Amino acid sequence: MALLLPLAAMAQHWQGPSNPERLYPTSTPLNVQVNINGELATANSGLELAAFIGEECRVSVNTTEPVVVAEGTIGTEYFVLRVWGDDGTNGKESEVGKEITIRAFYDNIEYEFKTKATFTGEAQQLTLNLDAVMDVTLPETITINQAASAFPYTEDLAQYITLSYSTPDRAYEPLGESFIISPVNYEWNVNYTNELSFNGTKLTVTPAEEANYGVILYVTYGDPKGVNRQFVPISTTISVTITAVTVTSITCDLDKTDFYAFDDFASFMADHITILPEDASNKGYSLECEGDVLTNGRFTEGGKYTVNIVPADKSYEGEPASIEVTVYVRPLTIAPTNQTIEVNYGSNVYEAIAANQTLQWPTRTDPGAYGKSEVTYDFGETGYVDADGKAIKIGSVRVTVALKDGITPSAAMQGQSSYTVSVNIVSALSVTAKASGITDFKKGIQSSDTPAYVYVTNPANEPFDPADLQIAFENRFEALPYAKQIEVVQENAEGSATSGQKVYVFHILPLYIGTPSFMVTYQGQELCGGQITISKEEALSAGWTWLSLVTPGGAVNDLFTQSDIVEIRSQQELLWNDPVYGYVGKIKALNSDEGMYKVKTNKAITVKWSGDAVMSPNKPTQGSSKTIYPGYNWVNYPYEFDITVDRIRDMFGPDFQFAEGDLIKTQESFATFDGRDWKADETFALKEGKGLLYFSNGVEETILNFSPYLEPVVNDAEGETNGDAAGRQIARRAVADMFQYDVHAFADNMSMVAEIQGLDNPEDYTLGAFVNDECRGRGRVVVDGKMFVSAVGTSGESVTFKLVNNNTGEMMPVDGTVSFSLVKGSLRAPVKLNVGAATGINKVDAARQSSEAYDLSGRRINGSQRGISIERMADGSFRKIVKK
Repeated sequence: MALLLPLAAMAQHWQGPSNPERLYPTSTPLNVQVNINGELATANSGLELAAFIGEECRVSVNTTEPVVVAEGTIGTEYFVLRVWGDDGTNGKESEVGKEITIRAFYDNIEYEFKTKATFTGEAQQLTLNLDAVMDVTLPETITINQAASAFPYTEDLAQYITLSYSTPDRAYEPLGESFIISPVNYEWNVNYTNELSFNGTKLTVTPAEEANYGVILYVTYGDPKGVNRQFVPISTTISVTITAVTVTSITCDLDKTDFYAFDDFASFMADHITILPEDASNKGYSLECEGDVLTNGRFTEGGKYTVNIVPADKSYEGEPASIEVTVYVRPLTIAPTNQTIEVNYGSNVYEAIAANQTLQWPTRTDPGAYGKSEVTYDFGETGYVDADGKAIKIGSVRVTVALKDGITPSAAMQGQSSYTVSVNIVSALSVTAKASGITDFKKGIQSSDTPAYVYVTNPANEPFDPADLQIAFENRFEALPYAKQIEVVQENAEGSATSGQKVYVFHILPLYIGTPSFMVTYQGQELCGGQITISKEEALSAGWTWLSLVTPGGAVNDLFTQSDIVEIRSQQELLWNDPVYGYVGKIKALNSDEGMYKVKTNKAITVKWSGDAVMSPNKPTQGSSKTIYPGYNWVNYPYEFDITVDRIRDMFGPDFQFAEGDLIKTQESFATFDGRDWKADETFALKEGKGLLYFSNGVEETILNFSPYLEPVVNDAEGETNGDAAGRQIARRAVADMFQYDVHAFADNMSMVAEIQGLDNPEDYTLGAFVNDECRGRGRVVVDGKMFVSAVGTSGESVTFKLVNNNTGEMMPVDGTVSFSLVKGSLRAPVKLNVGAATGINKVDAARQSSEAYDLSGRRINGSQRGISIERMADGSFRKIVKK
């Protein structure tokens, strides 16, 4: 079973004393060699050690800068732990002779060694063996056989959990010289049932019938700094066998009661009914009464009734319990909510009055459902409404609303039966508005369809000027509107409206996704409103995508088709699409507040974003801040546009404090902070819909408040420049394109700052990263001869390199390998690499027809010339051509 790969540690897990030479008079150097599961720990092992006297850390070190000694001593690589302490010469209690405990931090799990050192002031050499947990397993099936009378049943599943120490290429038996001190947590996921519960490794079973439950176990080792090592979920099946227990008696502690119609009688009775035995398999019951007066647990008519309580267990042979109930019906009430209401010309007056009244009609099964047939309306004169209740005349009238003749309360308790209300019928101009959605829009481009249009009728034939018909959008930031009105156009109403209506269309300029509300006005009077749904679609490539949510989020099943998803990861949780059980794991929904997600799909798919954006200029409330902790943070990029490295400060805002060594990783490239500015190559960008990893090299958490006023920068100068400079750019690009790789093939990538020693003009070269013969990444010089290299892969893989001259196409091997991890090197301490012997110029197939050619200096040439050239092919790609 594959492991969830840990994040590489760039910050110390333990913090030793600062300026120890000022605090302590002496130290004991420990030269420590560590074997991890039988293999020597090297500079790329990601291992950190710390030494303690008591519970106080006196020194810590990791393998980022190993000390190398000569052969024949204790090994080729080891840790130097200079353990500081008191020897009694400074007046303090001497610590000479005390035990030194050594702890390891590896793969986000903390270990302690049983082997101890002694504080003596003299150097000591130690060889320690670390038993590193590589996997956790469960048996395929766990069976629990118990009778129903024994449930709920609790069993400790710790006996079934097995820790594995084997590596993929070799078996290893633990030596027992180290033990885990990280807190361990066991979390369980069970599909389709609430009958199993877990507390640690304790399983409580309360089933209703025999069943097999698919169970997923997560084992997490917690770190005091909040970083967890979580193993891939382990699937097993728990089989439960039970024996049914039948009901022996059913009783009611009430002989009789009074009750009102339409109140919840079933809920009232639940507190007075007892079914024995307590562990009966089926303790359900039903309430039965003569006639149809008891519906859905509620009485619908007044009177006196006998209600029987009948057990659901049909094997029960006893007598049913019963209760005598006297049912009363409350009086009818009818009254206005407001004494005056306003109704638009052409609207239904009856519906407007009904919405303005409180009415209880107790003889109906659904007392909240009323129609105009239950009441009468008296306007005192004719001409205000037609037979269907439509307003056909403007003015004010006082209407009497009364019970329809012949309708009386069923319990002979008469309540208020009529009331009067003033109705104002206004506006001769009748307007309704509709809107169609805008999908996959381009920012600032007029919508190609007609997303907002208004139907207008003018039955009173009053003067009407369409120029006075306006549309306005809800907007809190005037500088960043959702949409703008381009023009109002009168169009042919045929096919778009009913007879007698004219259609006026508003064309919309969409800027952001969301559901902005709009209001249509005429001469300043608000007439009607609505909403426009502005959404967009995003294409995801097959494989892994670092996904940012443009909207606050949604359920996984709403965002994706399940058959397309292989796996989803957040910084803390995992969702696994199991071929048997379907989705398993804790990620039920994606939430922008949780940071970005790594999503693996089995094919190219499209995600549609709808609803208000995370950084909506109208409602910038959700997802507008993120707590940044020391170490790695999975961050959701909330904007609907891309930014380059020079705008990072604008995004983070003026109050955010960067630390030297801070790192921003995207799926394609990275940027690092040198203490003054952010540095990155020309390919770096924070992109809409794509997430990022932020490594904070600071020692305290801080708040990232995304700037709500950050706007896109539109560059109108598109296309290439003319002349030889353009030719050189094409030549360089073609050579660099020799290093092609798929950024979506892996969930993780490595950000490496490297320096090629002994290389003249390093800016003329591109460095390719390889695992075996597969290209995994590439890099170029960014600053002071240092190359920024991004490569995809899996932790622990051996990465080699090749170098190509962008001007000549000369390919050279590079001496040195690195072990894949999230970060390698820094601007202050880059990875040192050396150039090997040149291997010549790679030839490229020239079978396809070219459209233009350049020499290696970038000058336009005749494509038939002999020698090496860079040629643009008919399909737009570039190839290096060698002609003899």
